Amino acid sequence: LQELAETSHYSCPPGLIRVNDTHLPHNMTHAGRKIPRIVHITAKSRCVTPSVLTHLKQWQFPGHSFYFHDDEAVDRLLYANHTGTPHEIVPNLTQVLSCVTTGATKSDIWRYLILWHYGGIYSDIDNSATRFNGRTISPDDDSFFVVESLGIIGQYFLASSPKHPLMKHT
Repeated sequence: LQELAETSHYSCPPGLIRVNDTHLPHNMTHAGRKIPRIVHITAKSRCVTPSVLTHLKQWQFPGHSFYFHDDEAVDRLLYANHTGTPHEIVPNLTQVLSCVTTGATKSDIWRYLILWHYGGIYSDIDNSATRFNGRTISPDDDSFFVVESLGIIGQYFLASSPKHPLMKHT
């Protein structure tokens, strides 16, 4: 996961700051838990304004790995074709991706695949952690979703264990 998310060649323009990942050992993020203590957020670039960086820090919970996936990292997961990739669970992923016409659609597919493969917490970059913290999810929770007023699962915040059946179904 660390290699998947990292894009090392960034040199941010003046006024922008590079978002760095926080990688903790597996025994800290997974021990005694169904949903690992991993936070995933995605955006086009790792270069953000100081105010966005301040906003992102609210998702960097103690005892949690934090991965900021830029467009290159998203593509590495979606278009990789090696053992252990989403192509093994979604045999027609290449055909599905050939129909993607927007970055938002690609991000939608990616968020379910990252949670299927690695588990953890996904949040949209503009979502605040005001009613959520690193202790909100219990060790025995297998999934954690926000249900919107329409009665559907919100896509802006999702948490699941690796290989959760709802992530595969979606």
